[in-house]
Amino acid sequence: MPTVRARFARILDRHSGMTLCYHVHDQAGIAPANVLAALDAGVTRFEVSICGLGGGVATPEAIGNMPTEDITQMLELCGVETGLESGAVIAAAREIAARLALPLNSRAGLHGNRAEALAHGRAKIAAKQEKAP
Repeated sequence: MPTVRARFARILDRHSGMTLCYHVHDQAGIAPANVLAALDAGVTRFEVSICGLGGGVATPEAIGNMPTEDITQMLELCGVETGLESGAVIAAAREIAARLALPLNSRAGLHGNRAEALAHGRAKIAAKQEKAP
């Protein structure tokens, strides 16, 4: 999102050397785009929450915090090193949701590890290409 990128870029231009942390909610469904825009502007830390836990106390119908598993997987798919393994984060989210008897509403939690599936698919294509005459 141009506004998010511009705002963070302006702050970082004024305060070079500053490390910014972006606390992410997904009220409008555009948090992943905002994270990418902030990353492009130079933000290197993001506050997200496993299973999206927390947030939304002022607005009970609010979605709450952005799920760690969604952002971790998205960044991994974009080739951004996070220091986390998205499959392990997804497994942890599923376990936490089950233990707390909460619905799992993260994209990655519901649909599985897309980064792993993509890598597996690429490996299968490469193997077929190697066998081709």
